[in-house]
Amino acid sequence: MLSGPEILVWTDALFRAFSAREFSDLLLYRLDDRLDQYASTTQPLREAIADVVDAYQRRDKEDVLISAAVEARPRNEALLRLAQKKHATLDFNEQGLEVLIRESNSFLNISQWIDKVGGLQVRVCRIEIGGSEGAQKFGTGFLVGPDLVMTNWHVVEPLPRPEDLVCRFDYKVLSNGTTSVGNTFALAVDWKVLLSPNSKAGQVPQPDELDIAILRLREPAGSLPVGKLGATGSNRGWISLGSGSANGAFKTHSPVFMIQHPLAEPLKLALETDGIEGLNANGTRVRYRTNSEPGSSGSPCFDQQWNFIAVHHSGDQTSPQPGYNEGIPAPAIVSLLRSKGLVLPSFAE
Repeated sequence: MLSGPEILVWTDALFRAFSAREFSDLLLYRLDDRLDQYASTTQPLREAIADVVDAYQRRDKEDVLISAAVEARPRNEALLRLAQKKHATLDFNEQGLEVLIRESNSFLNISQWIDKVGGLQVRVCRIEIGGSEGAQKFGTGFLVGPDLVMTNWHVVEPLPRPEDLVCRFDYKVLSNGTTSVGNTFALAVDWKVLLSPNSKAGQVPQPDELDIAILRLREPAGSLPVGKLGATGSNRGWISLGSGSANGAFKTHSPVFMIQHPLAEPLKLALETDGIEGLNANGTRVRYRTNSEPGSSGSPCFDQQWNFIAVHHSGDQTSPQPGYNEGIPAPAIVSLLRSKGLVLPSFAE
């Protein structure tokens, strides 16, 4: 239940984030609800929103309302803070953030930090590969263009039929314990944009052996609002790979954050403040300590400012007690794309 002052805070945040039409669409397309059940058409918007918030909290459904609002406005700081209090968005804790600031020897703008992760979480998907019997192989991927998803080559190769793969976005656990099944996107007929195979075991990876794949979707998920067909709101967007300059991201002990679907589970965030162990000699692999599980292959890795730095691709295969994880550095990926004449669009936050 929300207190009276909390209802006012929620009302103000929603009023600032949505117009009357957008708030009506939020209820209709994301919650299968109608604004006219709570307010008249002549009622001022702020009052109408207050009535909706009050009605939802009386039914203990305020977490559902704020989850839908964050889906529509994934980079709205005020909504993200309300969702975090209700654990209705990608979870991290204040204690972990405090450790991050202390151990990284830098100071982070918390508001920008929260805003950034709110936008990134909607761009990561679970890769599901199967057939008539359902998904049998899983990985993680992320949007790098309106209709382009990046993942590992070993996740999608071999792919018997393009129709056997779907990308599931927004698959996450809500605060009430229920799981959002998310939204799926199929591959386009011309789905192969880039396939760079993995290196052979025991050999130094070459610049064209990066274990990455770029897949084309049938629909431009990144240019569509988050949620069901017909929903309104901010476009999902995509993750920009950057210019290919490391900018100190691979300095030993630097933090590495990973957004992933470990064990094919709903979306998770792994934080490691003492992350980077180092690059290999030719810069085609980077080792770090951030946790992962099977199903995390293809996950995007970030520095503490949420700049993309690598694609996760494997763990330590040499020991029964793995000591590190390994990814493909962003500079190596950008160099490969340039050599192939591929230019990925940047995304303005």
